[in-house]
Order: sequence, then structure tokens, then C-alpha cells
Amino acid sequence: MRKEMLIPTMMILLVVLTACGRGNTEGDEDDPFTTKAHTGIHGIRMNFLNDMPPRELYYSEGGYSDQEGLIDLGIEVRNEGAYDVSDVYFYVDGYDPNMITFYDFDGWFNYNLEGKSNFNPEGGYSVKELKGYIGAEKWPEGLDFYDIRFKVTACYEYETVATPVVCIDPHPFRKMEDKPCRIGTVPTAGGQGAPVTVSSVREEATEEYIHFTIKIHNSWDGVVYDYTYADGPCFFNDVCCPDNIPYNDLNIVDYEVTLSGIEPELCRPTSLDTYNKVRMVDGEGTIYCRFNVEDITHGTVDSAFRAPLSIKLWYGYKNWIQRDVRINYVGD
Repeated sequence: MRKEMLIPTMMILLVVLTACGRGNTEGDEDDPFTTKAHTGIHGIRMNFLNDMPPRELYYSEGGYSDQEGLIDLGIEVRNEGAYDVSDVYFYVDGYDPNMITFYDFDGWFNYNLEGKSNFNPEGGYSVKELKGYIGAEKWPEGLDFYDIRFKVTACYEYETVATPVVCIDPHPFRKMEDKPCRIGTVPTAGGQGAPVTVSSVREEATEEYIHFTIKIHNSWDGVVYDYTYADGPCFFNDVCCPDNIPYNDLNIVDYEVTLSGIEPELCRPTSLDTYNKVRMVDGEGTIYCRFNVEDITHGTVDSAFRAPLSIKLWYGYKNWIQRDVRINYVGD
């Protein structure tokens, strides 16, 4: 083959092979089954839209010409976790209602937000706009400016699902080189698409029992509480999120653990409620569960095999955003 023909032919083959390879690459935009939804450590994320509100406003008692004295809040909300939330309640405070008035707003709003999935990798999304005005009947004498810290708090129930694959070995002390798996620590790094994560799973075993030590962690920057206080809306003096959760109900997580669909013989800590509860201290909690080997193998399996350990956590969660705004008084 002549040299001048060989080079174009090789370039064509390279382009064809590259195009074929891209069709099988993980993360291809056309492939709906490549997103790992149950990863990450976030729940409901919020942001203020640009200049809604701006950092500085100007007010005069003479009127609202050129939008002077008007104020808008733009809040975008997104579910960045893997759990579908039927009701997220958002509360806006931090301002003096005698100075600031919003139209048709009682201090809260709520949304249903779908979680991340293979078909919706971005999660549910919405935007709330609040329109208002600086409504002081008379600006306080001697006050040249008024600093506000607008705060938006999200209160919601959330769920963490972790399913690490563990080793079931009816004879863990037999010295064999060809076992399909080994008892030991199971990796759980990367989160499970929720703010409370299963940070580690340690497995130990005897001929009779399999023991699991499960560590959980509040991996985001919000507050964990008993999910029963996540219902809303929460009005003045109600016992609920965001500001009136009993101290003893903070850092409480309900949990359920099964192994190949089999319930454990024993889990600690226990509770008289429908689900067991664990209290987190300094953002950490520990669950101990014990399974009977014969319950898992049904007395018929004599060699090691891998099986899914299902860990489900339920809890209330609240997180918030803040923006500082200065209102400058420019006189009459």
C-alpha cells in the first residue's frame, strides 16, 4: 500500500474505534443506567438567587420610586440525595416583621422534591420568590442603616439506605485458600446519597453467629433529630422543627438491619417503638447486630458466600442558609 494512502486509512480507523468505545463509556449522556444515585452526603440544598436579595438596599419614607424600598427574595431548592421527600418545609426568618413585609406569605412554604435516580440524576428542583417591601410606618430616628440576616431553614424527614455485600462463612476458622470471600471490614466510603451515612461496617464471626458493628455519621452540616418532629407547618410554640425540638429528641436515628431479608437475632441499642433507635454523640453512632448463621444458611450451605446486608436509617434533618443585607436610610 502506498504511504500516502496508508495515513488517511489509519486515521479513519482511529475515528471509528474511538466512536465505538464512547458508546460503552460509563457516564455516557445517552445511557440512563450509569448514575450512582446512592452516593454523596447531601439532602436538601438551598441557595439565594443572585441579588435576590442584594447585599445593600436603600429606603426613604418619600416612596418607592425606581424600586426603592422594595425587596425580593429568590430561593432555589434542590434534593441532592436519593430519597423522595413528600414534604419539605422551609421557614424564612431573621428579620423584623415590623420593618419588612412580604406579600401573601406566612413565614413558611413547602415542596415535594424527588430524589436523585438513574433517570433523574439532578434530583427535584424548584424556585420560590418572595416579594415584599420595607414597611416601617416611621423609620426610627437616629438609625442610619438596618442590618438583617435573612435565614431560610429546611425541615424534613430523610432516609439512608446502605447495602454493603458481606461474607457469610459457616466455618470461619477453617484454613482454606480458595474461599470465595473472607470475613472482615466492608468498605462503605462515598456516602449513600443522604446526610447521615453508614461510615463503616466491621464483621466478625464464629461457627454459630455473625456479628456486625455498624458506624453511622452525620456527614453534612445540619442537625439530626427524631423524624416525628419533621411534620409541618410549625407555628409559634409548636413542638417541632425548626426551633422547638426537645433536647432529648435531638441526634436520634431510627434503624432497621436485615441480612438477605433475614432479621437479626439481636440488635443494640433497642427500643420499645416499631423501630430501634440509636443516639448519635458528637455526630457519631454505633449499632451492634447479631445473626444466627443457621438462619442465613438454612442449615444446608457449608461454604462461604456473599450476601447483601441492608441498613436503613430514618431521621429528621434540618439545614439552613443565611444572607446579610444592609438597608441604608436616605431620608425623606
